[in-house]
Amino acid sequence: MTARNIPLVGITVTAALLLLLLPSTCDAWGETGHLATSKAAQPALSPLAALGAARDLAMYASTFPHNSDFVSSAVWMDSIKSAEHLFNHLHYIDYTVVQPGYNESSPIPDLVGDPTNHAEWALYQAAYTLARGAKADDWSRSLAVRMVTHIVGDIHQPCHAASYVGAQFPVSGSGDHGGNSVQLSPSVHLGTGGHTANKLHSYFDGGAGRSGMGDVGYAYPAPAGTTGVDDAALAAFVTGITGTGGGGGGG
Repeated sequence: MTARNIPLVGITVTAALLLLLLPSTCDAWGETGHLATSKAAQPALSPLAALGAARDLAMYASTFPHNSDFVSSAVWMDSIKSAEHLFNHLHYIDYTVVQPGYNESSPIPDLVGDPTNHAEWALYQAAYTLARGAKADDWSRSLAVRMVTHIVGDIHQPCHAASYVGAQFPVSGSGDHGGNSVQLSPSVHLGTGGHTANKLHSYFDGGAGRSGMGDVGYAYPAPAGTTGVDDAALAAFVTGITGTGGGGGGG
């Protein structure tokens, strides 16, 4: 039985995130974007899913003090990637998008790569772990919640889900590497956080800045005893893109 056939707690968490990430105005996947998507998803969790996620995250709150509630857990994978270079390939999956009429090779080879080292695989593994409940160990469940809240956000960023292949970005060079080979000139200012993007990928990642929020909702490194999340600012941002302020869970 595969993870996608188990309609239990892990799938409930995943489904809530998937449903609430669909509005086209929610175009952000940096720290602010990940926080916003988990904040928007939180009210849609079933009581069982919310209780399970809170329990699993709290088990390692002393190890990850700034990423141990549902909202802040969504940035843990980026934090660990920056600090320890772990799980680098689990943030994306490179499905091939082919330029119409492009015919360098036939058929166009799959750019997904290792079938056990990408975002979709990791999401199924995490969902399966959560569906097992108490049969899975505490560490695995705690890790799985942090992966679900982050990866579901990542795969809704177009450049985390595809690589474009065409005359300018041939398949022999593995396409555009998820928009990382597409240079923007001039660079694009991303908003109040003071950041700019010079690649298509970073432009999409910084979508929240274009919406005017910048880094208002998140402080990193977080002050002692907090998650670094400005809950009021984050709720206001979520209200602007979804019409609902989301549930509690910052501070």
